[in-house]
Order: sequence, then C-alpha cells, then structure tokens
Amino acid sequence: MIKSFEIENFRLFEHLKVNRLGRVNLVVGKNNAGKSAFLEAVLLFRTKFDLEKCSQLLKNRFELEDVSSISSSKGLFYDPLGHFFPGHVIPEIGDKMIFVSDENKLSVESAVYVVEEVVDTENRISTRKIRYLGKGDSLVSAQRCLRIDFGDDSFPVSLGRTASHPRLVYDGRLDLFLASRIEKAKWLPSNGLSDEEAEEAWNDVFGADRERVILEELRLLEPGLQKIWFAKSEKADRRIPVAKLKDISVAIPLKSLGEGVTRVLHLLSSVVSCEGGVLLIDEFENGLHWNVQPKVWKMIFELAKKLDVQVFATTHSRDCVAGFHEAWKKNEKEGAFLRLMREENRKPVEEYSLEQLRKSIEIDVEVR
Repeated sequence: MIKSFEIENFRLFEHLKVNRLGRVNLVVGKNNAGKSAFLEAVLLFRTKFDLEKCSQLLKNRFELEDVSSISSSKGLFYDPLGHFFPGHVIPEIGDKMIFVSDENKLSVESAVYVVEEVVDTENRISTRKIRYLGKGDSLVSAQRCLRIDFGDDSFPVSLGRTASHPRLVYDGRLDLFLASRIEKAKWLPSNGLSDEEAEEAWNDVFGADRERVILEELRLLEPGLQKIWFAKSEKADRRIPVAKLKDISVAIPLKSLGEGVTRVLHLLSSVVSCEGGVLLIDEFENGLHWNVQPKVWKMIFELAKKLDVQVFATTHSRDCVAGFHEAWKKNEKEGAFLRLMREENRKPVEEYSLEQLRKSIEIDVEVR
C-alpha cells in the first residue's frame, strides 16, 4: 500500500508531496487543481508506466489525437507521451519526471539510445544490447525514448507514431518480464464503466461469496433485487446488465432501476476485481443521491479493508465529502483526505486530519 507519495514534473505538478495516505483516500480541489492528474500519477506509479494504462489515460483526455501538423510548424518534437510532462511536450534529454513512495522510486527520463550487437565469438552467439547516450555522444542512428527506471530495472519506451494514429510501443525485450511486475490497478471514470468493462468486472465477482455481498449492499437501494447477470441484446448486438426482482417474472435492464444502482454496481464490482491492488475513482458522487453516499462510502471502506484494496477517489460534492467523513469516523486509521490547490504562496496540497475535516464541515468552511 502507498503510505506517502511524491511527484515531480508530472502534468501540472512541478513538485507535490503527500506525507500520509490511507487505505481509502478522497482528493478534492477546484477545477484544474490536479485531482485527476494525481490519480493518474498513482496509476502510472503502481503499474510501472504500463503503456496500456498510458494509452487509456491519454485517450480519456483526447490526447492520442494526431496534432503533429500543428506541432511541427513550431519545430517541436511531438509524441503523445509528452502530455504527461509540464508544457505537454517531451522535455530536453536528461530531464525526468519522478514518483516516490516510501522507499520505492520510479523515474521517467527523456533519453536517446542505440541498439548495439554484441558478438560472442567463442560461442558464436550475438545478442542485442541497448546503450543510452549522453549529451556528448554522437546521435547518429540514435532513437528518442523515455527511459523508465524502477529499482534495478530499466527499459526504453520508443517515441514514435504513424502518420495518422500515434501509437505507444515498447522497444526492447521486457514485455513478459514487465507483465509479471505490473500490479493490479483499475480506473473507474466519471461516466462509469462501459457494458463490456462492467461485465469483465462482474465476471471477477461471479460465482463467489462476493457476489452475495454485493447483492446485499445493492438491496439498500433496491430491496427486491435477487440476481444480476449479463444477457445478450439482439438489437444492440452486445451484452447488457439485467436484474431479477422479487415478484416480477421478467428480467429488467439494470439501468431501468436508476443511475444510482448502476453506479454502485460499478463501484463495488471494481473494488472486488482489484483485490490486492489499487482502484482510482474519478468523481465518486456521479449518479449517487446525497442520502445514499454515506452508505456507499461505508461499503467501500469495508470491502477495501477486507480485500486489501487501496482506493483513491475525487469529488466536487460537499455531500460526498460529508458522506466520506461519516464512514471515516468509524474507520479512523483507514482514511485520508487531501485538498489540492493552485494558488500563489500556498502549498499545493493540504492534508486534513479527521478532526480538521469535522470542524470544517461543522462551520461550513469550503473544503472542495
């Protein structure tokens, strides 16, 4: 579990340090304060800059669109990965972004490299070796890259794109090795999961006692709920979530029961499918009425502790903050509350204790 976190040169953060994180963390702040960027930093740190996650995050912000014609006219080196750096461009060679948690460090450095062939004449074996170049080396035949370093391991991510579709590809030989090192992590966007993603998460739950637990929690919103499954929709040619209700003989599309039931299903199934990992929730309150939010936070705290999941969420909602506070009071050692700011002469983050949050809510101080 991440107990503290430090960020350098990632998106809008030149430097940000959080001294204490909990199992369940709520991040607030004004628009463009960096709430989603903070969640992205946690995701990339935990997955060791996994390119599938990189691509997902860039796609969420439409940053995989090809704007090379605009960039090239200004003489800039364009690559979609540049959006992760301040200024949205790949920095000078040697500049880097850094993520630090406790004693673990991940750095992403702008670099150049060449691939050299090393020949073992005695055994008649040749191997390919990556060599990083310094500023004084000849750059003939060199390739631009991001050098990813964590612990004793290092690998380059090539910077390149096709004419119309920027793509993120590994250069090197570490795909299988990295797959074994990437920790379980899931991003729950503000608009929820797609039906395909929801089915994948539900399949991780199906057939276990956890399905019963989630159904019990969902009955707080829909008391007659008996069963959930995904059924083939002939018209849409896809599978959609449906529900069986007490005393109703036909299956009901889950979305007929309201946006709140669907949102809670996405939240709880995502926690369960991230057992032993980390879940990032953007705009927690979406689709949830204010009076159910304390109940949902209570569910999140309980499941996260039981399944060893660390949760990070953002919100703009005062009701969501109050609901989080109610659940945190009953799990004092498990929570953390952060407020991000972009104001001159102020620290970029304020860390609240449970007592500070209580007083702020009571006297109606703005904490969002």
